Amino acid sequence: MNDQRLSALLRALSAAGYQTDALTYRKLWEGAVEGRYPAHQVTGRWHFHAADLPAIAATYRLPRTLPSTRRTHHAA
Repeated sequence: MNDQRLSALLRALSAAGYQTDALTYRKLWEGAVEGRYPAHQVTGRWHFHAADLPAIAATYRLPRTLPSTRRTHHAA
């Protein structure tokens, strides 16, 4: 599995297309400690698996970002 440190979780959620504006590292850390989503400790540091991103996003009810729309100009 793709084991990543909790400090990378906010960036990973954003890269996966979730809106993370209202989320902080502190909230993520508290969720890990309280067992709200799949996370585990390795030598005292919290980690998550990338495959668990949808479950983590669901825990915080994170909406998906809308894909950016590009305007195309056609020559007449």
